[in-house]
Amino acid sequence: MSLQQEGRMSDKKVFEIPVPSTSFIEQPSLMEEDGSLIITFAYLNGKSRVRGKLLFLKPRSYRWRAEVHCTAWHIGNSYDAISEVMDSSWAQEIGNDTAKGWKDKWVLRHFKVYLDSWGAFEVLCEDFSFSEVPV
Repeated sequence: MSLQQEGRMSDKKVFEIPVPSTSFIEQPSLMEEDGSLIITFAYLNGKSRVRGKLLFLKPRSYRWRAEVHCTAWHIGNSYDAISEVMDSSWAQEIGNDTAKGWKDKWVLRHFKVYLDSWGAFEVLCEDFSFSEVPV
């Protein structure tokens, strides 16, 4: 995505991760499970070890950028947060490329998250959720 395209797309923060990514005690991990994409990360809550889990439901496309390749647009509202990109040219591109019989079958919401020392992750999916479990 060019800087010109980034400048035309706005995003708004829709969820704040409950701890700063600088306090993670292990690198975030990206995996696929049961048709969803999941980013997990561990941190301490008091003396208890906790695993945070960002679950992206019904993903259709995703991309990741290492920290050194991120622009201010990738970081902005997405630092330790999920932001939703409005009027996404990427979602429009994927929607246009979708086979005719499938065009209206998928929700293509564009979410992005930036985690310190890991980078930016973007996904086109139906929705997301967050959960925490003791480890």
